[in-house]
Amino acid sequence: MKDMEQGKADVAVMEKMKSQLSKEAEGATEIKDDFFAQTSKTMARLHPSRITLKVKEIIEETPSTKTLRMVSADGALPYFRAGQYINLFVNIGGVLTSRPYSISSAPEKPYYDITVRRMEPGFVSHYLLDKVKPGDTFESTGPNGGFYYEPIIDSSNLVFLAGGSGVTPFISIIRD
Repeated sequence: MKDMEQGKADVAVMEKMKSQLSKEAEGATEIKDDFFAQTSKTMARLHPSRITLKVKEIIEETPSTKTLRMVSADGALPYFRAGQYINLFVNIGGVLTSRPYSISSAPEKPYYDITVRRMEPGFVSHYLLDKVKPGDTFESTGPNGGFYYEPIIDSSNLVFLAGGSGVTPFISIIRD
């Protein structure tokens, strides 16, 4: 499996995986109910329906752009692939709204960075840039999205074209 994760997709690696899976399956008996319960718990931990994020740090990138570094308020963060996004839920004056934000940190980091640029007329972006402080919490869903670099399929020579805050998924891909 480790070879596959490192992008070494060749016949020898596939045969090795097939052999390992066959050995693990030898002597297997019927699947018990606790297996399904454990699988459900594992899946819920890996892909929770909601994540509570806590702002750990605010990094001023430019006068109109800040990066919010967020950690999980209640456990480990779900794994994401560089280029994916989260939906951030924000309660502003009693109005609950959400916006998608690309994760700009690398997947191996123990936090999610989202980079926010002031947009006019701006509702959520103004709130995130002007009112949020370290310690504030938000709910989110995700990570979501199929825009990511796949080393097994994609070329190792890449050219990125992006403008403005649209650069953030590429930052994550480059950092990865």
